[in-house]
Amino acid sequence: MKEKKRILNGDIRARNVQLITDDGINHGEMHMNDARAKAEELGLDLMEMSKTWDLTIIKMLDYWKFLYKQKKWKIFCKTKIWI
Repeated sequence: MKEKKRILNGDIRARNVQLITDDGINHGEMHMNDARAKAEELGLDLMEMSKTWDLTIIKMLDYWKFLYKQKKWKIFCKTKIWI
C-alpha cells in the first residue's frame, strides 16, 4: 500500500485554516500566519489533514513523534504484539 504524501509547515498554501492540536483541542478558524506563529511558539509542526474549497483543517503536532507512533502501529498490526 502506497503511503499518502503529507503536506507540512511551509508547503500548506491555504489562507484560512482550522487548527486542531495533537490532543484534539479545536482552536477554531484562523489565518495561516497566526497558526504558524502558534506552532513555532510551541516548537511543533503543522500537518494538513483535510482540504475543502473554503477551509483547510490542519493539525499541530510533533511530526517525528507522529512518524514513530505510525511505525509502532504498523509493527503491532503485523505481529499483534505491542512494543
